[in-house]
Amino acid sequence: MYDKISCFADCGSECLIMRVPYDIAATMMKNMPESDAKNQLIERARVASRRSKILKSALDEIFEKK
Repeated sequence: MYDKISCFADCGSECLIMRVPYDIAATMMKNMPESDAKNQLIERARVASRRSKILKSALDEIFEKK
């Protein structure tokens, strides 16, 4: 069981806030159907990866480097 997984409901914006390990997040993004939302999420994750070599590595393993 992962102890780093948690979810919070943001009722004001009707969003689910999830905290998951990088590898799980990258796999979830990979398995999303192609859409503008998926592309936006990947782009924002890549921006976030500028602060984390571990996240960058997890994303690079799942997606082709651009």
